[in-house]
Amino acid sequence: VIVAIIDDGIPFAHRHFLTSDGSGTRIDYCWSQSATREGRSMLFGREYDKADIDRLYAEHGKDEGAVYHAAGLAGGGDANVRNPLDQAFSHGAHVLDSLAGQMPGQGDAKQDRVHIIAVDLPAMASAETSGFGKDMFVLSAMHYIFDRAERIAAAHGKSGARVPLIVNLSYGHSSGPHDGTGLIEAAFDEMIAARRAHHPTAVVLPSGNMFMQSIHAVMTEAHFSGAHGPVTLDWFLPPADRTSSFLEIWLPDGVSPSDVQVELVPPRGGTACAFPADGHQDLTLSGSVVGQLSTRQGRGGRWCRVVALAPPEKMEPVEADPTAVRVD
Repeated sequence: VIVAIIDDGIPFAHRHFLTSDGSGTRIDYCWSQSATREGRSMLFGREYDKADIDRLYAEHGKDEGAVYHAAGLAGGGDANVRNPLDQAFSHGAHVLDSLAGQMPGQGDAKQDRVHIIAVDLPAMASAETSGFGKDMFVLSAMHYIFDRAERIAAAHGKSGARVPLIVNLSYGHSSGPHDGTGLIEAAFDEMIAARRAHHPTAVVLPSGNMFMQSIHAVMTEAHFSGAHGPVTLDWFLPPADRTSSFLEIWLPDGVSPSDVQVELVPPRGGTACAFPADGHQDLTLSGSVVGQLSTRQGRGGRWCRVVALAPPEKMEPVEADPTAVRVD
């Protein structure tokens, strides 16, 4: 079986991923997408195969930290550059250990038959919290994993055999229609269906990464019936936030932008700003452009209203009142 992981901060030289006798790594391939490119094997980042990892491990006396320093993945000394492997722990370490780790000296030789492919996403993919911009890295990772799985099968005389592949992706998307019509979802469906025609394939996705963050709301027809009038949602943006903020309002199937009026009301009772019928327009506050309102149609035909705001830290100081989104 082949186990693949797409994550952040994958410690490919950790002893938990060695064979049961400690003679070498069980990681056949690791693609660090944020590493400095070397050679021509990858368009960006750097690939470490089993031979590379075993060589680095031997050259540095099995010192895991020294391996990452030598690979340029730790110890850069630049406070503005995030290197997850500088830390004593990482998300990728926890997830991969849960999937395929084993204690040194306590391993089962059967575990040696579990081959590992790892893709370490760049820091920018983790920092961008809406999910926008992450798709290219994740799709590249999936294509890489499917290709390397075929290479592993061929190297072990299993070319054409039904070799199971399990891919774990621990990145949830807070944006998008969440109905299977998003670009990344459609691409996954196509790739998985093609591989399943020849090999058992499973892709494990998160379902609750943002469970307690209260970032989703559903407005039903009942909210607008009778004398209720417009529905108002308070959108709290921390004043010192250094990240951009995005809000998507997905309309139901068959509902056009002309059927629903959406307004953004700034803090302290400022003038409400209505969305354009289509296209986009700048959003101003105290005479400065602080964001953009836009209306677009998704792949599945549903319409979406999008608010994109600059980091509140960059705006003129305002009271920490919520911004209201009024839907009628």
